[in-house]
Amino acid sequence: MQKMVPVVVLVLLMQACRPLVGQTSAREAEESDSPGIFERVATGAREVKAKVQRVGGTVLGFAGAYYEDHVKTTVDPYVKWASNVTSTLWESFQNNRPF
Repeated sequence: MQKMVPVVVLVLLMQACRPLVGQTSAREAEESDSPGIFERVATGAREVKAKVQRVGGTVLGFAGAYYEDHVKTTVDPYVKWASNVTSTLWESFQNNRPF
């Protein structure tokens, strides 16, 4: 039984080291044409970014059209009124300064 322990340990060690032996060296990995995990993630991120930008441009276009058609037509008279009141108050302040 004691003679079997080194054999079992050797077998377990060989099984644990098998993935290390099977790996390619760094030079061979650089020469390989298959993309690595980081390259695949970067490519996926670029694709997602492009898709989000396209969708964002479409949403921005719809929001701008909605603003021009609905919000601006309602808000413009109030903005003009506030501007007129401000300019009138400023002119009266400038004309009535004591110094």
